[in-house]
Amino acid sequence: MIFSPRLNLFFKLLFSESSSKDYPLFLSFEVLSKFFDEDDLKKIKNDIETISDGRIRASLRDDGFYLFYPFFDIVFLLLEKGYPYTELSYMLDWRDFERYVANIFMKIGFETVLNFHFSYNQVRREIDILAKIDNILLCIDAKHWKKGVLESKLKILATQQKDRCSLLAEYISKCRKNIDSIFSSNYVHLSLIHI
Repeated sequence: MIFSPRLNLFFKLLFSESSSKDYPLFLSFEVLSKFFDEDDLKKIKNDIETISDGRIRASLRDDGFYLFYPFFDIVFLLLEKGYPYTELSYMLDWRDFERYVANIFMKIGFETVLNFHFSYNQVRREIDILAKIDNILLCIDAKHWKKGVLESKLKILATQQKDRCSLLAEYISKCRKNIDSIFSSNYVHLSLIHI
């Protein structure tokens, strides 16, 4: 989907000016009037409602423009609709990025658990995302850095993740832990975000 220059500018302003990730997201007319006239704002409202298939409610009010939908879900809706990731990625913190990665796995049929904690041999560990399909279990360490990382640091992180995965395999084997029980209702699951 191609986004109009008007809509692109609106989202850039929204994500740069919005002081909070809570909703409704808000842009004041003071900011908007520098870039758009009233007719443009009505077109933006219509464009947003068109791309969101009615899932995002946009409202023009006396003091500004409101989007009534959680920030996280707006970002992922825009990603799904083809809005450039490079334009949105700086708005995702590491928690949002973990949810996004888990959501991708869910869309292709995996069950997922976020931030799985376990203790084994007096060692406590956390795995960012467990993703399971059939007899395949993936242990995912999701990283979303603002800056690049040195290869030496990446090797250390990969080794640490390998050690966590090995420890989890031992935990499951020695404790006779059933993988399916990890994905039972006793754990917090990421619910699939319908986009």
